[in-house]
Amino acid sequence: MTPLMRRLLPDVTEVTEVRGELSAPPLFPEEEAVVARSVGERRREFATGRRCARLSLAALGLPAQPLRSGPHGEPLWPEGVVGALSHCAGYRVAAVARATDLAALGIDAETAGPLPDGVLEAVSLPEERAHLARLRASQPHLPWDRLLFSAKESVYKAWFPLARTMLGFDMARLSFTVVPDAGSSGVRGTFSARLLRPLPPAFADAVGGPVLDGWWLVDEGLVLTAIAPPVRRTTAGPGDKTSADRAGPGPSHPAGPRTSHRPAVTLSGPLPASTTHRPTGTPFNPVPAGTSHRPAVPAPSPLPADTTHRPTGTLPTHSRPARPFGPRSLLPAHSRPTPPTDPPAPLPTHSRREPPTGPRSPLPARPRPRSSPASAAGAAGRHRSDGETAMPQLNATGPDSPSEAVLAARLALSATATGGEAMSDVEFFEWLDARRPRHRQEVRRTTFAELSGWHFAPETGDLEHRSGRFFSVRGLQVRSDFGPVPEWSQPIIRQPEIGILGLAVREINGVLHCLMQAKAEPGNVNGVQLSPTVQATKSNYTRVHGGSAVPYLECFREPWARGHRVLADVLQSEQGSWFFCKRNRNMVVEVGPEVEAGEDFCWLTLRQLHALLRYENLVNMDSRTVLSCLPDWQHGPGPSPALHSDVAIRNWITTQQSEREVCAELVPLREIETEGWHVGEDRIAHERGLYFSIVPVDVSSDRREVASWSQPLLEPHGTGVVAMLVRRIDGVPHCLVHARVEPGYLDVIELGPTVQCTPENYAHLPASDRPRFLGLVEQARPEQILFDTVLSEEGGRFLDAQSRYLIVEADGDGPDDIPDDYQWMTLRQLGELLKYSHYVNVQARTLVVALRSVPAITAHLPGAREALTVPAAATAVAHGRATAGTTDEGAGRADHR
Repeated sequence: MTPLMRRLLPDVTEVTEVRGELSAPPLFPEEEAVVARSVGERRREFATGRRCARLSLAALGLPAQPLRSGPHGEPLWPEGVVGALSHCAGYRVAAVARATDLAALGIDAETAGPLPDGVLEAVSLPEERAHLARLRASQPHLPWDRLLFSAKESVYKAWFPLARTMLGFDMARLSFTVVPDAGSSGVRGTFSARLLRPLPPAFADAVGGPVLDGWWLVDEGLVLTAIAPPVRRTTAGPGDKTSADRAGPGPSHPAGPRTSHRPAVTLSGPLPASTTHRPTGTPFNPVPAGTSHRPAVPAPSPLPADTTHRPTGTLPTHSRPARPFGPRSLLPAHSRPTPPTDPPAPLPTHSRREPPTGPRSPLPARPRPRSSPASAAGAAGRHRSDGETAMPQLNATGPDSPSEAVLAARLALSATATGGEAMSDVEFFEWLDARRPRHRQEVRRTTFAELSGWHFAPETGDLEHRSGRFFSVRGLQVRSDFGPVPEWSQPIIRQPEIGILGLAVREINGVLHCLMQAKAEPGNVNGVQLSPTVQATKSNYTRVHGGSAVPYLECFREPWARGHRVLADVLQSEQGSWFFCKRNRNMVVEVGPEVEAGEDFCWLTLRQLHALLRYENLVNMDSRTVLSCLPDWQHGPGPSPALHSDVAIRNWITTQQSEREVCAELVPLREIETEGWHVGEDRIAHERGLYFSIVPVDVSSDRREVASWSQPLLEPHGTGVVAMLVRRIDGVPHCLVHARVEPGYLDVIELGPTVQCTPENYAHLPASDRPRFLGLVEQARPEQILFDTVLSEEGGRFLDAQSRYLIVEADGDGPDDIPDDYQWMTLRQLGELLKYSHYVNVQARTLVVALRSVPAITAHLPGAREALTVPAAATAVAHGRATAGTTDEGAGRADHR
């Protein structure tokens, strides 16, 4: 019987395939350890695959040896060998070749039936589905969806050993062609895979470009695919054969029926222990004279007219963060959002675009363009004086797509899993206790005259660093047409440079973990807190201070070039009452197993981080804001019920921006000394002792980029109260948000919590001028309080700044008489706004993370049940016998990992 996989591979490969299982083939001890806890069927499947691999290696002249598994379950082939395994119901196959002949090898076998409902949408691009629809019209008897899935598996198996990084289903665009194959059974053809992501150097050097060509076969109830690019040769001497010559008619050759000079192995049923391996098969026909070694694949069926062909190394603008190939996380139909019909137009790398205005995105259309912060600062620091609105846009994640639902499933698993953590809860606190004494930091108050590297500028009186970098303290004059105090002056921190707040995530034991850092900041109440992986200003990471490099920075400055996946990337503001137009880049990047936790870092799941939020002053502000920018995993596909439609929310936001008049003007610091502020020897403070002070400190630390430095810090007077009122409307939790004006916002308003204030600052005002709903929060009964924790604000600029964060469930139908600048919104609507810059303020972002951690809230979210059951559904799909096998570890699928 002619081996089926042999018909798809070049002469230089050795192929062994099995129908059924071999009778208990022996394993090496290293292999036994992999399946020590596996059931009998899994053991036989694993052992048969290893037996096939050894027979193929023997045909290359290599001795019997253990075939170990790598960290992703991938087989670790002997030095100088490329290979691949695959298996499905009733069929096992192994193929190997010498690395001097083939650059890579990828094969896959599937049963020839349709994919489970919903899987095609999760593994394909819109243009691929249109392409398959045209093929299905002419060849309706072929399982085109299964072919696409199998071909993408083969692409990944060829990709991973060279690239050593993940490749998502939406990172390769495939097309298929049927090739007449007279005299052979089944239907055979070619496929072409264009990679839609930057190529790692090792892969580009070995393969040469972003296109991989392969062959496919549907026969005897199986779907088989294979890719075997030959080694590239730059020169060949007279009479020398290139690797393509030795490889014979590679998979990109639309040749006739395949025969081989090298026999292949086909096994059927059990082999007696004494059976001598005698390969059988039919020889290949040599390449016809004059045939190119790698002719182009026959032109595939054309892609839709609106398909954008992108240059090498760019990402498709419609793609979402991807995941590895393989059905471990495939979603049933009910758990996926509907993909967009057409991809949006391509964007330049540094462009901004208007947010989508369709029903799935509650973002307002922008009224008019406005100048950048830099140009605004250049014009005497004036902005927003005429009530103009033009919120800068950054589309952080793009439109919904199947891979967004896949990511949501993985995040849901991380937020709920109680097993598989890299570090147990007890081990975390032991680790943290060990870190604290090593991060001892001395913060000593000093005077401005003794503040090393800082001075008051002679012309303006502004407090600034002599390098001109880091930040400065300037004066601000504010005028508005509303509020209890329509005009005032104050000091404010001006920090125009954009820092990076980066969170690395990685899958460990099948669960996403976040790489957290134990970091001491001079303003922290308790010294060490949990910060994101990277928390650095531009002055820090460009090493203006001459200190050491920032760990893991490369994961965020060039993530795609390093093979990482960007899950979120959006500019967000910080405290608008204390910073002037301050922004940081909030990033979440999925990294590979090569990124390990350093001494001051640890891997924690979302469940663990949510639990740690309830500990006072433990998870710092920068961690909270980055976590809020993660895609929301707790809602099912499609719109969910809400009191106000997304269109109505957009209209409300635009109205608030348009009708508020605020003029915030930077002025010399010395000009505000006549407005109730005075500059003393050791502080800049208000004459009433309210609001905040600016104080100078000296800092020494053993674990920072520099050992000692001086800086001013903003010291708030009093503990803030930050609270969100929630109520169920038609069974769906809603949050009462406030369209809040702060003088330092880049635009007029941002959405804040229901209450955000420092009560002491209102003691001198009439009771009618106290913050609305503050009394309701202060008088809440214990059973109404769903979250209540004191958390620190940013410790790099603020000294002992703390706020009491609360989530309070309102009585009955909630408070009456809601003012125009307040609105009920669902958590989904807030999550949509968080994909964009400067819509949700930093305090509200902390409460979004807290809301996602409160069972009383999440249990009532539309689609929450579906979202939380996705991992189980995905695992069920992955273990379906008709769909896939398992990894070497016995988890879902991917014999290539």
